[in-house]
Amino acid sequence: MKTEALPVMTAGMMPGNSFRTLTFREITNPAQLEKACRFRYREYANCRLAPFLKRNADMIDLDVFDLHSRHFGLFTGDNILIGHERAVLERHEYFNQMAFDIGMKHGIFTIDEHSHENLKKSSIPDFPFLCHPIKDNAITSLYQALRSRNEKFAQGSRLILSEDFRGCRKTLFFLMECCMMLVVNISSKRSNVINDCSREHSLFYERYGFRPFAGANEFNLFGIRGKIMWMEKSLGAMPADLRLKFERMSLEFTQTGYITGNISRRTGSGASYTD
Repeated sequence: MKTEALPVMTAGMMPGNSFRTLTFREITNPAQLEKACRFRYREYANCRLAPFLKRNADMIDLDVFDLHSRHFGLFTGDNILIGHERAVLERHEYFNQMAFDIGMKHGIFTIDEHSHENLKKSSIPDFPFLCHPIKDNAITSLYQALRSRNEKFAQGSRLILSEDFRGCRKTLFFLMECCMMLVVNISSKRSNVINDCSREHSLFYERYGFRPFAGANEFNLFGIRGKIMWMEKSLGAMPADLRLKFERMSLEFTQTGYITGNISRRTGSGASYTD
């Protein structure tokens, strides 16, 4: 996959209404990834999901799931980072050395627990959705049944758009659809894609072929009511009228390493999105 290693600035004040072209691409540079983790910390600290954040003096959001995640950013034409998403893979399948090095530098990870070989022996579940304190065991039971058939999983996680840009619905939906594109691209060899989301966003995911995972109960953490959404057989589960669009986006991503979108300069009030 072709990628570009460019310097990253993180969003502070919104640069007027001057942006037009947005680019969604993988973060493949250690300095970029550290800035993305700081971006995540700042944005989560100032939204309704702040209780989920582990506060720390370094103001960096980094956890064990980042060690087996691929990270993606949404950038303005001035290369300002305004959005983030990680794709969590099974830890036996993928290891992110950049995330490990950043965590070691900040005292978040240790060799004894988090090196590639030692992480494989960990009892921590592979995916964040398996850590939710839901009272029934429907999720765990179905997951284990599917894994026993050697089916693979991926989970979208830490999806967030900068507060400065949440008022622009076109920007919001471009980021969301780029993340849905990852379902097509990254998950092409996986039968099951998971995304946990707040309850009010579940209809958005249903539009793209997701459904509640195993009929599991909603979870309630820190006053946030959420659902775990599941897409089986990725692209084939998407509505036919959207499938061609995501095939084209996936092809662009495969050939170039990024997705570009031209977004209207006009901004206004609109829904914010963090999951």
